[in-house]
Amino acid sequence: MRFEEYRQIFETAPDPIFIADSMQPKGCLIDVNQKMRALTGYTKEELLEMGLADLFPKESHDTIRKVFKGQVRGEIKEAQDLPICKKNGEIVYVNVSVNIIERDEERLVFGILRDVTEKRQLEELRSDFLHMVIHDTRGPLCTIQLAADTLWHQLKEIVGSEHKKILEMMNKNAQVLIDLTNDLLDLSKIEAGMFKLDIKKIKPKEYLDEILEEMLLLAEHKNISLDISLPEKPPLIKADPLKLHQIFNNLIGNAIKFTPAGGGIRITVTPKKGFVQFEVQDTGCGIPRKEQKTIFNKYHQFLTKKDKAIKGTGLGLAISKLLIEAHGGKIWVKSVPGKGSSFIFTLPKEPALTNS
Repeated sequence: MRFEEYRQIFETAPDPIFIADSMQPKGCLIDVNQKMRALTGYTKEELLEMGLADLFPKESHDTIRKVFKGQVRGEIKEAQDLPICKKNGEIVYVNVSVNIIERDEERLVFGILRDVTEKRQLEELRSDFLHMVIHDTRGPLCTIQLAADTLWHQLKEIVGSEHKKILEMMNKNAQVLIDLTNDLLDLSKIEAGMFKLDIKKIKPKEYLDEILEEMLLLAEHKNISLDISLPEKPPLIKADPLKLHQIFNNLIGNAIKFTPAGGGIRITVTPKKGFVQFEVQDTGCGIPRKEQKTIFNKYHQFLTKKDKAIKGTGLGLAISKLLIEAHGGKIWVKSVPGKGSSFIFTLPKEPALTNS
């Protein structure tokens, strides 16, 4: 391909493209196309006097550096919603894909951007609307559930068996809807960044003992054993106690739900370099490999061998994943169908952030 043809393809590409010199401290820009100039508001001459780092807010430089390194290593496919500063001071958000081009002694960064500002704004509107609807729905649902519960306790000794079933069904389904609205409200808050992590030092033994005591009744109902495995000197955990409680409730609750009577659940705490690893292991039915890829998606319903979905909101694992990531940790699953599952997550010894 002739140079003129390359220039025409480069200049008329539908997405902003840049080429930068990675050998320079700020990643000096050496070429940009027309869409890149339009996105940033700078002329070509102005951009070629700038470094790649100059396009991003200073507070995001560490994140940008990690993202670019991750993409070059193949660990990250596409960086989502990164902020770029336009010439007029406006912030726009882009998805970024970069590759390294080796040429003689040069090491160039070839990057493609995609403006997602409008999409992000629409998502924020959707999230705000959903949050408002969920918030306004929860009050009436709680009233319905309270009324159903009151009727059940006042009339269960008077009414016949058919009416008892109706009252039980009202009470149970009202609680299901309340659980769903609570999960949706939590999810919308997390996704919109409308929550705060209150980081405290936690002693894992006392903390986990308290959680297991709460879950004991559910486990005993199915004759399931609950055990904790801790190192001799367990490290202090730095996390939000309420959010961590929510994570363990989701993971242990799921383990109880999918473990047959007579099974067992073990929670293991393992110190690692720079982080602490937690594992919730069960002797349940296990998860098929194809479902392991989508298990943390919103509204995922796991099917048992009998092809019946276990009742739930399908949001517990999605919420747990977001909460763990907000702490700067990761979560994954290991499972063999018919032999049980292990949900493993990490929390850094120093949390990534205290506010979201």
